[in-house]
Amino acid sequence: LRLAAASGCGALFSGIESFDTTILRSYNKHQNTLLPQEKLITSTIEHGIAFWYGLILDVYQRSVDDLRHELEFILANPVIPLPGFITLPIPLPGTEYFLDCARQGFLPNTRLRHLDGTTLSLVPVSPMAEVVELIRQTRTMSGYRKQVLAHGWKFFLHHRTRLQPNLMFYALAPGLVLSFNGLLTASAPLLARRLGQRTYISTSEPLERMYTPAFPIRDRYRHHFQATWLTDDQGRFNPDLVPDLFGPRPLPTKDRDDVVIVD
Repeated sequence: LRLAAASGCGALFSGIESFDTTILRSYNKHQNTLLPQEKLITSTIEHGIAFWYGLILDVYQRSVDDLRHELEFILANPVIPLPGFITLPIPLPGTEYFLDCARQGFLPNTRLRHLDGTTLSLVPVSPMAEVVELIRQTRTMSGYRKQVLAHGWKFFLHHRTRLQPNLMFYALAPGLVLSFNGLLTASAPLLARRLGQRTYISTSEPLERMYTPAFPIRDRYRHHFQATWLTDDQGRFNPDLVPDLFGPRPLPTKDRDDVVIVD
């Protein structure tokens, strides 16, 4: 860290992902368990380097209560910055994690578009309504904004002699972005807006306006404006995608038999 700072490094990004060692090991992120996460972050800042990181809201392995405790731990700890972003686990096709999720079973009517880090595509551990409310809150930190502001002020006081003004701004910016994400989304271009209110569940999540042609087109071109579906209304995989998703391997058998249809 001393050599990095001397060479001109002003900021470092690392995928912290979680402060729970058990969860990190389940992700095979053993390198993140060599040092306590908090010590890694504070040591970086003490050398004058701003620290950014992302946090995974793993509702598929952890309860809502557990995740809320982690958020409250971060908000109550002014020596570490707030995460730059909060995301659900993303089952990227072609990864082992995707195969694990396929064995669990994706929700019906899931599109590839829904594998975006903000939309539920599998059955979570906690009740669906509680998980949706958690996702909705963490998208804009609704209910946490006073804690976000208090955290930012205490972080500034604690590290004001360690970080240069521009780096301090970058360290505090993620909290502001998280808190005002709703305003940023509302000001996004019209084509990026959704056709209806978000449900945060793939089965019922409205698509963006970009999937609706803005002008009359011939029928033979309409399929270009359709989001590619991963599963049908019974949770079965799109046969056209199976060769690309699984290659010569047999289709994964689901670990669970309950296919949840979400209104």
